[in-house]
Amino acid sequence: MPGPFTMPLLRKDLDLGLSAARELGVPMPLAAATAQLVAGAIGAGHVEEDFATLILEQARNSGITLKSQNVPVDDGLSPRA
Repeated sequence: MPGPFTMPLLRKDLDLGLSAARELGVPMPLAAATAQLVAGAIGAGHVEEDFATLILEQARNSGITLKSQNVPVDDGLSPRA
């Protein structure tokens, strides 16, 4: 089973996509903003965690503390009865 999709892997993919967009002259403002968020998360030391850490890092940057609601969440992968 593959490991987590880490921030450095996400940055690599974003860099590849942004590079192709530049070559084609296609503006990608949301991807560029996302690349900035990923770079910030890497700079904050999030290099081994899954990319879902982005929401925690953005909350921290916004002065928000996220708290678990301890509610079971269906993964959507199990067949319904």
